[in-house]
Amino acid sequence: MVHEDQGGSLASMNKIVAQLPEIIPNAHIISSSGCSDKDDNIHFDAAGYRELGKRYGEKMLSLLEYDANAPILHSESNTTYSLSTVYPNPVDSYGQIDFSLPKATHVKLKLYNTAGQEVTQILNKPCTSGHHSISYDFASVPHGVYYYRLETNEKMLSKKVLIQ
Repeated sequence: MVHEDQGGSLASMNKIVAQLPEIIPNAHIISSSGCSDKDDNIHFDAAGYRELGKRYGEKMLSLLEYDANAPILHSESNTTYSLSTVYPNPVDSYGQIDFSLPKATHVKLKLYNTAGQEVTQILNKPCTSGHHSISYDFASVPHGVYYYRLETNEKMLSKKVLIQ
């Protein structure tokens, strides 16, 4: 909605919208303050929608614990270990886990609850160097916040996932 500080016609709804995170735990408010709008004071113009979209994207990246300012490196050969955020996150059934290895090694991929207890083992096998993508069915895992951890002899990486 066009923000109150710009005379937004629907700004009276802000008190209701502000309560959404109390009712829906994974709801987040993205401010429209300063986003340019059309003459009707209800809709944004193209520049306003772009700015609001940028704010939304930044919020989503922060929730997914992704550093939007991290440099993107492209290389013919992978020289580091990496573990990507589960896609989609939050996940309600199947999620995709991507990881990269600089050399062939044995990989264990496990899911842990917030108390640090192992919930399940997703992968336990030798893997070649390069990029790997695993599809895993999280449907049998109770709803909540979990951590998945990639373990090799040389490296241990972990990320957070929300299961709905």
